Amino acid sequence: MTMDDMQRQRVTDVEQLLRDRVLGGEYPDGSVLPQARIAKELGISRTPVREAMRALQSEGLLIGEPNRRMRVATCTLGELEDVYATRIMLESLAVALSIPHMDEAHFDLLDESLGRIADEETCGEFDRWAIEHHRFHMQLVAFCGTSLYERIERLHAKSLRFQRLYNLTQSPRWWMRRSATHTQLVAACKAQRPSWAARLTAQHLGQTAITLANDQFRDEPQSGALEAAIEMVTAGSGALNGLLSAGEQETL
Repeated sequence: MTMDDMQRQRVTDVEQLLRDRVLGGEYPDGSVLPQARIAKELGISRTPVREAMRALQSEGLLIGEPNRRMRVATCTLGELEDVYATRIMLESLAVALSIPHMDEAHFDLLDESLGRIADEETCGEFDRWAIEHHRFHMQLVAFCGTSLYERIERLHAKSLRFQRLYNLTQSPRWWMRRSATHTQLVAACKAQRPSWAARLTAQHLGQTAITLANDQFRDEPQSGALEAAIEMVTAGSGALNGLLSAGEQETL
């Protein structure tokens, strides 16, 4: 590995560390991130920290100030609607694309994941549940293609920020009431019914997003993006089974 490669990897590592801290709530909304202190904590120069912060600024997680300080961006209704409306559209498509490639071994993974989620619901620890919940949703879209998969994974991280805030300040253990839809999603996968799975995904994500929006931003008017995304998936899902079956036949 060349020196340039090492420097780029260092920036990538710092970027991921800071992203995890912001999305995980370790750095609260509106807090200032001092470059010098972070660099000293990590035992590195300010340069990779500064470059990592610029990357997070481009993602909308940090806001630059005139004095060159970086501050954690405050969660907004517009961001929530954008993240979840995009998730509704992309994950509904991704699960539909993945289902034709699922086999018995993958169904076993989904069943095992459901069991772990149930265990964490019993324990009542949000952070541990969130890890298993994320793993389950990514297993549902495992065969959608690398680019789409990676984009969905980034959106998951952003949505966790809203879920964590809601869990801490509004309704603890709200996440323990999701098992029925998860079970239905696995049933749709096993039945090889992508249209059903797409509708369930849209409704599942939409219900979560609307709950978060109504509670965290109750005094702000919503744009209707969430309802529009759900309606688009629901209206278009009926053709998925035939389209995907035709695609499978063309490749044989």
